[in-house]
Amino acid sequence: MILSPSTLMAMALSTAQTQHQRDILVVTRGRVDIPSEVRALAQCATAALHLQTGMRQNTKLWLSLPDRGGGLTLACNGKDAQMLPVMGKTIKQILEASSDSLERLTLPPGWQVRCGDTLDQRLAYLMAKDPCRRLIVVDGSGISPLFTAKVLAQSGSDGSGSNIINSSTVVVLAADASGYTDSETEGFDLFDGVLASVSPLPLLPSHSIVLAHAVLDGAEN
Repeated sequence: MILSPSTLMAMALSTAQTQHQRDILVVTRGRVDIPSEVRALAQCATAALHLQTGMRQNTKLWLSLPDRGGGLTLACNGKDAQMLPVMGKTIKQILEASSDSLERLTLPPGWQVRCGDTLDQRLAYLMAKDPCRRLIVVDGSGISPLFTAKVLAQSGSDGSGSNIINSSTVVVLAADASGYTDSETEGFDLFDGVLASVSPLPLLPSHSIVLAHAVLDGAEN
């Protein structure tokens, strides 16, 4: 039996909707008052949530700005969010808002803003949602092992590899060249974070997100 392209696409989308919950946490310390920062975060949002047709229903995006006002997090749920150009406009609206008006913003479906939300707090919240969750920390230095299904399969806490494939996952990425602080790295260790890279080259964070999705999609299917 030969399946039509539309049928194959429907099957692929159906599979995507039944995957385990996935959270993409992007850390950025870049200047938030310039268009380039908005573009970079919008690219991350697109890579994290968009499919060729529709959105990733199982994925939530968290844009963490730990150095802004005691910690600021922009959250977007792929299940409810609208496609571009809404994402870029929403990120721009949030980053240009004054600190006292952030919580009063009227945002599109799927978007939230969390003030006073540190990276440690956000990560602890995400990991506490499921005791079997796995934390993948993408390291753009190219020094760590390639981010492959084999690496992921070997990263289960019990040595069997079942955790990474059969549980929800939190993927952390740095959105700029500054990478992670020593304190953040220590925090990753508290949750047995697996350090991995998607390429031996320093990729754009949006590209790393796409490759991380591809590996996890393949591991789950």
